[in-house]
Amino acid sequence: MIGQRIGAFDITALLGSGAMGHVYRARDSRLGRDVAVKLLPPQFAADPERLTRFEREARALAALSHPNIAGIYSVEHRPDDLSASGPLLVLELVEGITLAERLASHPKLSIAEALTLARQLAAALDAAHEKGIVHRDLKPANIKIAPGGTVKVLDFGLAMFADAAVAAEPPTLTTAGAVLGTPAYMSPEQARGLAVDKRADIWAFGCILFEMLAGAHPFASATVSDTIAAILDREPVCATLPAETPTAISNLLRRCLAKPVHARLRDIGDAQFTDEAGAPVRAPSRPVQFQRLTASAGLNEHPAISPDGKMVAFVTPVNGRRQIFVVMLAGGVPLQITRDDADHERPRWTPDSSALVYYTPPAAGGAGTVWEVGALGGQPRPMSASAAADVSHDGTRQAFVRVDARAQLVTAARACTTT
Repeated sequence: MIGQRIGAFDITALLGSGAMGHVYRARDSRLGRDVAVKLLPPQFAADPERLTRFEREARALAALSHPNIAGIYSVEHRPDDLSASGPLLVLELVEGITLAERLASHPKLSIAEALTLARQLAAALDAAHEKGIVHRDLKPANIKIAPGGTVKVLDFGLAMFADAAVAAEPPTLTTAGAVLGTPAYMSPEQARGLAVDKRADIWAFGCILFEMLAGAHPFASATVSDTIAAILDREPVCATLPAETPTAISNLLRRCLAKPVHARLRDIGDAQFTDEAGAPVRAPSRPVQFQRLTASAGLNEHPAISPDGKMVAFVTPVNGRRQIFVVMLAGGVPLQITRDDADHERPRWTPDSSALVYYTPPAAGGAGTVWEVGALGGQPRPMSASAAADVSHDGTRQAFVRVDARAQLVTAARACTTT
């Protein structure tokens, strides 16, 4: 596939392969950015079961928006001459190394570094579980550490929605009886082929945290069969953990790695990362890293980061008029949102990152106008005649400043549904 073009995507490198697909680095010629493209292996492109899992991964990622989960941009279909090879997922490209690569070079992490990564991993799982999504294949190879130290959870190819219809499906077996998933990180119930819930992810989280601290997997054995046997029958040797491991962390590991499901930590949001005194263990210091987002001539101002942490809106002059642009933090060419002869300023995001609210000053005296427009452009709609505006955190109220009949500024508020 390297060197080929699929639709608007030029394939440049293979990033990884697995039972649920091949992931490539690609260049999106439409938006001028690098992305990750996931394709089904050709032999599975016509397999209804694999296609269902592929579509389920897309739906799971579309339901999630979290800084510690690699996002999805779109689902694309190949040109007709390649239609037999199935659809493709266009995903956020995360630079950096996987946790598996990090552990291969430094098997035992410091307590501070391990807990810094674990906190972010727990936050990602908490966000997924809140949406009713169970990952089912959490392992170091599916966890990316970006250059700035941010954790990104990848590969929701085995993800399931925690509803009755999906939960009834044998979670680790295909219809042909093949085991899906990674045995070393399977919970006892998952290894037995029983129905699972979010506590299977909590078990895998415990395995990963143990491995980061001890420098070895808690159930490592010579063969896959021996590893599964150890998961089912053997307790992890907590003596291999560093002597300075806080008691609270040792207790957390025991609760995550409890073999009976009912004895396991029920919610990853209940995980506590504290030292002996109950204070959070501090992360190791690291130098501040800067990322340049704009390169256009003139003054670039009024930056606003979207709540999902993926985009930045800003204002820059075009033909003498201040226009609003949006740029992806992951990289790419800025997208011009406003295109007219007026000046625009002060972009603000709606809470779900789907739209922008911005202000257009009056051409000569009087009040300006507050507009709302989609995050990727479209037809703006007026919200109010005022001098400035912002939107409440829950997206239900708009605060604005207007000029009353006595030419005085008055602060007011109203529901966002009022136009």
